[in-house]
This record gives sequence, structure tokens and C-alpha cells, in this order.
Amino acid sequence: MTNRNSACLSSTIILFICLCLSFASCRRQTDDQPVGTADSRAGVEQKAGAAPSSLDQPDIQFDAELHDFGTIFQMRSYECVFTFRNAGTGQLTVHGVTRSCGCTATLLSVEELAPQEKGELKVELKPGMARGKVVRRVTLRSNDPDEPAKELEMKADVVPRLDITPMSHYFRQVRKREGGTKWFDVKPTELEEIRSVEMKCTTEHFS
Repeated sequence: MTNRNSACLSSTIILFICLCLSFASCRRQTDDQPVGTADSRAGVEQKAGAAPSSLDQPDIQFDAELHDFGTIFQMRSYECVFTFRNAGTGQLTVHGVTRSCGCTATLLSVEELAPQEKGELKVELKPGMARGKVVRRVTLRSNDPDEPAKELEMKADVVPRLDITPMSHYFRQVRKREGGTKWFDVKPTELEEIRSVEMKCTTEHFS
């Protein structure tokens, strides 16, 4: 009987020792696992809460949006160039150019621009018989989300090639076959010499 009790006690002690060793081993493995530094945890949290990056977009920028021709003359053509670049991070596409009137003509050097590439818009102005201060505009249309229609302006002071004073005469009542005479003072306004001037009078204003 005594031997049986001793055997049971020995088994109980051995089982207790095994349980203690198993618990100590598990605790050691848990302590050895890396928990990460504060910086790494902050990086994970920041990455999880970061907003998604926006899509690349074009950004058209002009060196100048206004060209002043100064003093120009009638019946001549004048040219200017507007230089622009794609300051954005996406592809810039030029859809077209519209004009404010038929007295201007445009020529575009390129229609597709990668980021930081440059282009030119050549504009020709023909004042015709306009006089005084004139303003003409052209509009460049592109896929720029902020400025899809960019307006460019040209201005000039148009002077006639001839200074005619007065511009008109009134003959009052003139009898048939008697006629009348009026004089116009004609002076060139350009530096170059004008050798001849032809003036015609139509009969549509006379009965």
C-alpha cells in the first residue's frame, strides 16, 4: 500500500514539473517575438491612413498672354509668336485655336506636349482698313482641367498709309453740266515714299 502511494506521489510530482517547464517555454517564445519599434508602427499607421495619389494632369503656361504691336499701318500683315509649355505632370493635348475675327491667322507648332515640353503659336494680324486702336483675340483650347480655353490678346494702333483731309466733301446743289471742284489734302504717313495716288469717284451717289 505504501509503495502504491509513493508511486502516485512520484507521478504527480513529475506531471507538475512537466507542466511548469511547458509554461516557461511558451512564455519565453512569446517574449522573443519582435513587437516592432515605435517608428515602424507609426509608418504602418501612416501608410494605412494615407490618401491615394491624384492622377497626373497637364498645366499649360504661356510666357506672355498679351502682345502689343505698337504702331502699324493699314493693308499690311504682322506676326507675333506666343510661346507656351506643359508645366504639369500629364500629357497636354491642344484641341484647336479659335479667332475673334477673320483678320487673324494662326499656326500651331505642336498639338501633343509631354511634361515640360514647349510649343509655339504663331499669329498673323492683318488690320486691313481699320483705323485707330484695335484689339484682337485668339483662344487656345486644350485638355488643361483648370484652363481648358486660354485667351491670348493682341493690340495695335493702326494708322492709315495716307492722311487724307478731309475724309469727305459735300457739294450741295450742283447743276447739270456745270460740275464743281473740291480739294483733298493727301499726305503719306509712312516713312517710305509714295510715288502716286489714284482716287476714283463713283457715280452711284449722283443722280
